Amino acid sequence: MRTLKSISDRLNQARNKTYTHNTSSTAKENTQINNSTEMFCGTLEDAIDLYYDDKIDDAIHILEKISKNDPTSKCYHYLGLCYSSQNEYRKAIDHFNLSLDINPNNVKSLIEKGSILYEHLDKFDEAIDLADIAISLNSQNAWGYSLRGKVHYAKSEFNKAIKDFTKAIILDKGEFAWFYYYRGVSYKANEQLNKAKCDIERAIQVKDSVQNFYYELGLIQNTLDEDLEAIQSISKAIDLCENDVPASYFGNRGSIYSFLGDYDKAIVDLEKAITLDPKYDFAYKIIGYIYMELEKEEEALDNYKKAVDIDVDYSDAYDKMALCYLILDNMEIAKEAAEEALEINPNLITSLNILGTYYLNIEQQVRAKRYFSRSLDIDPEHEYAIEHLQKCN
Repeated sequence: MRTLKSISDRLNQARNKTYTHNTSSTAKENTQINNSTEMFCGTLEDAIDLYYDDKIDDAIHILEKISKNDPTSKCYHYLGLCYSSQNEYRKAIDHFNLSLDINPNNVKSLIEKGSILYEHLDKFDEAIDLADIAISLNSQNAWGYSLRGKVHYAKSEFNKAIKDFTKAIILDKGEFAWFYYYRGVSYKANEQLNKAKCDIERAIQVKDSVQNFYYELGLIQNTLDEDLEAIQSISKAIDLCENDVPASYFGNRGSIYSFLGDYDKAIVDLEKAITLDPKYDFAYKIIGYIYMELEKEEEALDNYKKAVDIDVDYSDAYDKMALCYLILDNMEIAKEAAEEALEINPNLITSLNILGTYYLNIEQQVRAKRYFSRSLDIDPEHEYAIEHLQKCN
């Protein structure tokens, strides 16, 4: 019986081995080498083993040869998987289609094709149709429900997503951690945070080595004001990443540190985030906030400006810039920044109050009253707006 290693070694030998030989035998030996490459193929099972061992090119080499001589639905299915793993999604779909031409009831090909349509081509309705067909062919296949649930989530149909992931969990008997994760993020999107937290914790119980689980748990804990627990969870996610940490992990942990007033740790994390992703506007905004708290408005402005340089529609950064200029007694530029912010988001209380203050200072009470009134429409108990609205009368 051939082992996986021996199959791979023979492929490499047939493709890559060079020989030292005398001039008279060169042509003959080259012919033998070429013949050995053409003759060596391997079985479908060999190719499948190579695919799961992440030797994709070798798997494709065997599968393409098999498909020319003895095409089967299973062969085309694994070619689709191979091309999908190489991000050649159109080729992958072509091969899943060939698989389904031979066997229209190949549930695995239906699900894999649907996954590509939803994840990479944004064809949600087609993906839903394929998931429905897969479920009708095999109602006990958890992956059909999982695919449909993920598409419902992408379409913001969170209740439908939760229902499908619940079905997948039941069919899978709770053994696949990601089903809990998918349902957890669906609960989170549906603002059912305690249920979301419970599901992510279940995912971790099933598989405790996935960074995404701890990161998502940290975000949920942060939203629930469990900030110290959130820091622990995100720190665990960072540890699991080893040397390949997403910038958002440091960015969000830094944001939590800043909320807790631990500004030194916050800035360390936020600067790490910017090093990993120089276009990470959120990190610049939080650093700006920290400098505002430290009464270093010039440094705060520098960071807010960097944030809006990256994202010209970053209304919150314009809003905070306006406040910086107001504190620095540069009222004209504060007015301009506030107007920029409100053009993007008309419901920013700080910018509304700044414009109200500007017009009150130049004795345009009617315009000032309009801005303070809009501010109070958003927050009827805002003391600054209440106090200054009275001055407009």
